[in-house]
Amino acid sequence: MAAKFTKRLSTPSKTNKYYYDLNPYHQSGYGLPNCTCYAYGRWYEMLGKKPKLSLRNAENWYNHDDGYKRGQTPKVGAVAVWRRGKVGVESDGAGHVAIVEEVYKDGSFLTSNSAWGGALFYTKKYPANNYNNGDYIFLGFIYLPIEFEQTTQKPTKPTNTLSDKSDLELACEVLEGKYGNGKDREKALGTRYASVQRQVEFMVACRDKSEAQMAIYVWNGKFGTGELRKRAINLCGHSYNAVQSLVEQGMGKSNGAVHYKVKKGDTLSSIAKKYGISVNQIVKLNGIKNPNLIYPNQTLKIK
Repeated sequence: MAAKFTKRLSTPSKTNKYYYDLNPYHQSGYGLPNCTCYAYGRWYEMLGKKPKLSLRNAENWYNHDDGYKRGQTPKVGAVAVWRRGKVGVESDGAGHVAIVEEVYKDGSFLTSNSAWGGALFYTKKYPANNYNNGDYIFLGFIYLPIEFEQTTQKPTKPTNTLSDKSDLELACEVLEGKYGNGKDREKALGTRYASVQRQVEFMVACRDKSEAQMAIYVWNGKFGTGELRKRAINLCGHSYNAVQSLVEQGMGKSNGAVHYKVKKGDTLSSIAKKYGISVNQIVKLNGIKNPNLIYPNQTLKIK
């Protein structure tokens, strides 16, 4: 008898061992947000034991010899696999994997996803007979070795949840491609369009800013907190870890003193660039007589 399928349409909690503590992607430093970590964890959650799925990049999953059946027909619980560029060539993209949560009578289907350096969790619907997604080319489905009730449903109109989201969260979704461009975006966002578009333009402009300036923006509340901050900073083209490190040092905080411990290979020029200040400022603050002579573990006052 076919088992009843329980779909996932919300973010797994951080106490969910299948996505975190027991997940080999999480254990090796490639945890959420990450499509492979998420898809592996989702199967782990449904199977109750470790799946035999690939532990490589997403686009390698479809050709991996794991013993699971494959096909081109969507089924609930299946892994959907896309390549980007040539499979196995990391320089042109690593592909994407997602989990099929609902299948509709017209052949379209709904997936649950996570995005490396982006959204921790999101859902996306794919139309019938066109499973490609821009530069991402659909390879096929990997079927879960559990026979679920494959009850198809009529496509439903998505609930408008714009009112529950901040401008920053909506701007992140725009930059992830959720609302299209031009008139399509304006129509989708409705009365929120103007304020969200301003946030999008600000985030795009941030791609040319220094990490120090980004830290100032964080202290000024421009990027929120927690996972949303990480998502937004990454979408601005910056390393979240690098910016957050400056924030934790107090960089950008009003009246906050900032110090830097010199590492091997550092120069005053590279340090000044990192913090968005001039070499002369560092020289004056620290009474340095020879700007070409600094040494590892030396502590420099930056602000």
